[in-house]
Amino acid sequence: MRKSLVGSFATVLAAGALALGAALPAQAASPGEMTVSTAKVASGGSITVSGTGCVANGKPASVDVGVSGGQWGDYLATATPKADGTWSTTASLSKYDDGPLAIVATCDVYTSSFRYDAKSIFLGDSSKWYDTKSVFSKAQLDAFFAKAKSDAGLALSTSTVKPGESLTVSVPDDAGYFGGESVEVWAHSTPVLLGTLTAAANGSVSGTVAIPSTLPAGSHTVYLIGVMSGTSTSVPLAVSGSVPGAATDLVAEASPNSGLFIAGIAAGVAGLGLLAAAGVQFARRRREQPSL
Repeated sequence: MRKSLVGSFATVLAAGALALGAALPAQAASPGEMTVSTAKVASGGSITVSGTGCVANGKPASVDVGVSGGQWGDYLATATPKADGTWSTTASLSKYDDGPLAIVATCDVYTSSFRYDAKSIFLGDSSKWYDTKSVFSKAQLDAFFAKAKSDAGLALSTSTVKPGESLTVSVPDDAGYFGGESVEVWAHSTPVLLGTLTAAANGSVSGTVAIPSTLPAGSHTVYLIGVMSGTSTSVPLAVSGSVPGAATDLVAEASPNSGLFIAGIAAGVAGLGLLAAAGVQFARRRREQPSL
């Protein structure tokens, strides 16, 4: 997020890497690889971006490096490839706010070009983030949680889920989301990022996210937060304590002094075995009786 463009609710990165110089002809698949010197950078720090495969074959060539976001991306630096197609450049990130950034690059070899796969990095102190995949810091999210609209029509496929299950969320087109913007989905008691959806052209939002197996049982609130609009909506969600596959809970929950209880279970199982054996014997006797 560039400091000069970011308000209290942040201008955010576009989904996927956008090439610098998007007006160029159709892009070819990347024949090389781009690397970034580090995935975590201190506030105001610099990164070294390197790559391979930008072979000029005697023609003018250059690599534009930037931060994804907007139609043209945000320019950082230009590198000149060597004859073998390798290149490297160092760029400062001092103009960016702390948070996740997507580093992109385009190799231009005069008559054609290709985009490298984007690389994600995190700028600043990650302890100030609930989740470093989120665009928003803890302070920003806390503000969104506090101002969320509970009457905006946000609906869930079910009001109660179990850890590990899926949940579908939907909100109508008049809730205030921008068409095409990214919308983060959060569960909150302790904030957990469930996923990121994309609003439809009319501003409506719909999609499915997974409930983590680690999400505690109890009452939660689901929030949808638009990363461009700053719109925040909410709805309650209950998470059941019954985790699929936990069939041994009764025995596990027995107290250390519950020997009689466990013995009773064993006796019950043995009793069932005797009843089953008696049933087989009874059926055998009936088959052995002569017909009249």
